[in-house]
Amino acid sequence: MVGPNPSTNGHAIGSTRDEPKLIVESLEGLRPKPLRWLVPGRIPAGLVGLLAGDGGHGKSMTTLELAAAVTTGRCAFGLKYPDPVKGKALLVSCEDDWERTIIPRLAALGADLTRVLRVKGVKLKSDGQTLDFHLGHYRELERLLKSDPEIKLVSIDPAGAYIGRSGINEHKDAELRTILDPLNGTANDTGATVLLVKHLNKSASVSAVQRVGGSVGYVNAVRFAYLIAPDPEDPDRKLMMPIKANVLPAGTHGLAFRMEAIEPDEAREMLTAVWPDLDPNETTELAKQMFRQRWEDGVTNDPNEVTGAVGKRNDKSRVEKCAEWLCGLLRARARPSKEIEAAAKKAGFTFDNLKEAKVKLKDQGLVSSNRSCFRGVWWSGFGDPDEWNSQPESSSAPFTPFTPQSPFSPPSPHTGKTRGIQSGESGERRETGERVEGGGRLFDNPPMPLLPD
Repeated sequence: MVGPNPSTNGHAIGSTRDEPKLIVESLEGLRPKPLRWLVPGRIPAGLVGLLAGDGGHGKSMTTLELAAAVTTGRCAFGLKYPDPVKGKALLVSCEDDWERTIIPRLAALGADLTRVLRVKGVKLKSDGQTLDFHLGHYRELERLLKSDPEIKLVSIDPAGAYIGRSGINEHKDAELRTILDPLNGTANDTGATVLLVKHLNKSASVSAVQRVGGSVGYVNAVRFAYLIAPDPEDPDRKLMMPIKANVLPAGTHGLAFRMEAIEPDEAREMLTAVWPDLDPNETTELAKQMFRQRWEDGVTNDPNEVTGAVGKRNDKSRVEKCAEWLCGLLRARARPSKEIEAAAKKAGFTFDNLKEAKVKLKDQGLVSSNRSCFRGVWWSGFGDPDEWNSQPESSSAPFTPFTPQSPFSPPSPHTGKTRGIQSGESGERRETGERVEGGGRLFDNPPMPLLPD
């Protein structure tokens, strides 16, 4: 079967309907435009960019630092450059509380709050109803930016939340492009910088670019992207490194910063200068939570190596958490290894986490054994296996996914279906009376483990 002719959009030749035509034009009439900067050599104007990182390492604080710099006309990121841009900043945020987090942070950074705007929603003309804003409202965003050209920065934090609200699956590149491509057009047409804030995924073994959560379309669609991550050698020092630098000058290096608390007297003075009617007790409490970034220049770290090192450190942290969890699980009694593995998986730990946690706890007396009365089945517990308490202290003890009969106690009346390996000496199958020879057999519905003869 022959398909429709693509040149006729599926209509037969000779159809009375108009045939579509491809429109082309010469580049002769177009004039080149120089790249403009919100922060020279770092943050271009009129483009969409990305700031990615794990939570708690300063992504949101960095966007607020940029907003504070723009609203006051000062240099950003601790840099020095001529003629810093002054304008308004538009913040789109749903993770941090405005009164308790964002406004105190902006005050600590010296922002001009009269020039900081926030998006509260989208009002429909027809009935005056207000809808939640999402990035499907890029036309409404473009109209706002064109009506107020003083808006130089738009920060969307986190971008994934405002993509998801539009009904777009951010993990599908084609769908994501239907939002990000028009957003690029909005930035180009208005000259405003649009900065998307994104979390990282958990894939520690991939490149820094692939660590950005959602589709790879995020990094492909933006024109510049930065990663914020802790310095592997000094976790209190945060690195801001370019991971996509299509429009940045060749050899652009990263920056670093540390969070530093503002002295209480200075913080109180900053607060009362903006809000003279604040209650003194509120001023004192707010002063305790005010901090700012102290910037450092000249970072040459490879972001791929940094994310790999951070991932390894996170894995180490998981082992420590697993060891703490395992202590709690085995404190009251010893348990079979299969039960421990199932419970660890349910608690969110990998087999490798559990294996390393057991090694870590050997110095604290953790022992694993399959000898003597265990009849080949591995158990783990603290102290001498001959003295292990293998049974719950009360019937209220939590049920775990795999609880075979203890080799220390009388048979259980339970005959429910389980799956496991029987091994050891000859014995009698309790459910059927069938004689079972030693050496180990795998049953689809085995009885509870055999007791010693």
